[in-house]
Amino acid sequence: MNPYGFGFLLLICLVVIIWSSVEAIYRFAKACSSGEKKNFGFPLLVSVVFLVVIILLIMQATL
Repeated sequence: MNPYGFGFLLLICLVVIIWSSVEAIYRFAKACSSGEKKNFGFPLLVSVVFLVVIILLIMQATL
């Protein structure tokens, strides 16, 4: 994989992780303040999945 493609994939993954983490925190805070049950697990799941993708990309690039 060329370095530009690797950097681009890494950048996309980082943007998705930051967005989904902020969304999960926002949903959690909104659910706590209003007392209603809101589903904040999906953005958290997306964040974890893309974090695993970044780890796998880095492992693949270093081999």
